[in-house]
Amino acid sequence: MRRLCLRQNPRAKLMPSLQDIQSALMHDIYTGERTSAKYLADNMAGNPDRLDIYFNNNLLILTDFLATVYPVVVQLVGAEFFKTICRHYIPVHPQPSGDLQKCGADMSAFLATFEPAQKHPYLSDIAKLEWAYYQATTAADATPVSFDVLTHLAGSGQDFALTLHPSAQLLTFEYNAADIWHAHQNLTVETELELKVIAHSLLVARNGAHEVIFKHLSEHEVLFLSACKAGAQFTEAMNNVANAVQNDVQMATFQQDFAALVAADVLTQVQ
Repeated sequence: MRRLCLRQNPRAKLMPSLQDIQSALMHDIYTGERTSAKYLADNMAGNPDRLDIYFNNNLLILTDFLATVYPVVVQLVGAEFFKTICRHYIPVHPQPSGDLQKCGADMSAFLATFEPAQKHPYLSDIAKLEWAYYQATTAADATPVSFDVLTHLAGSGQDFALTLHPSAQLLTFEYNAADIWHAHQNLTVETELELKVIAHSLLVARNGAHEVIFKHLSEHEVLFLSACKAGAQFTEAMNNVANAVQNDVQMATFQQDFAALVAADVLTQVQ
């Protein structure tokens, strides 16, 4: 590959800085535009197509990475159509930083409006689930709150707050995305899966055994977790649930669900 030579434009009123040149080149690498063409050396100025070499190489790298993050999406649409998705996605949602792991965060929203994917309306939900799964595997760790710590805090009379573990995400879905995801984990078994339109909430998190779990949530769990995520004190979050339940059976069910959340190590104390 021939070396890309850059120069400062002598006709510019203000001499561009090295940072200007580097920023323009990086922008073009991620978006496929040619804003850096004006900085090309004289012997290359007539052939800005050479910039596409760098964009195409980056496109291949990011497409391969996204395929590892969204394997079920790839299985559902096929490798070639997934490449088409990436060719349209990457220029409008370029890698936001040098951290490759942040590339792909907007795939779910992109698929919701990408016209060629509209015949697969559930793809957006699948992408949302796969991104949450990927985030759960790579998120930082934190000390989960235990039953003993909770008992001590509650008995001390002091205010305290709980929040979601860094790996945990509270998500809403329109389709049975988790069923579809699970059905595609064992490629040796062919199963007939019914696509369902069913609005629901799901917690995706890494538990104490470092396994990623999908937990279907009741409306009272969502109410409690949303309050915790918003920074509410523990007593306030619990009172929100107490005011929403309609009978003792619902409260008993929520208490069991809350115990399951603690046991799964998906809650931490706000320090």
